[in-house]
Amino acid sequence: MVDCLNVRTIFSLTRISTFCVEIEEALKVLDELLQAVGTEWAQEAILEVVSNYGKQAVMPGDVTVGVLTIVVSKNAVEYAGVMDQRFLSGIRSVCEANGYTLSVSG
Repeated sequence: MVDCLNVRTIFSLTRISTFCVEIEEALKVLDELLQAVGTEWAQEAILEVVSNYGKQAVMPGDVTVGVLTIVVSKNAVEYAGVMDQRFLSGIRSVCEANGYTLSVSG
């Protein structure tokens, strides 16, 4: 089984998409989030990820991500290696600044 990050996006009370993004791809996305300069740009990047890797493709009208929760398992962190605490802390700061959350689970 491929190690992955589980990503949950909430478009509205009735539009929730939960999916797995392989670590290599997720690292690219998280790295891009670190460089994000605004919420609008981050939303576009996340919508693209949902569209490419989500179990539910982005639907017409899905122009705003209400909530993004990236759940990173400790196993995934260890597997990725480069995702040390400092990196995760930086990602978390960017996510929270844009209204998203990132958490590490057991």
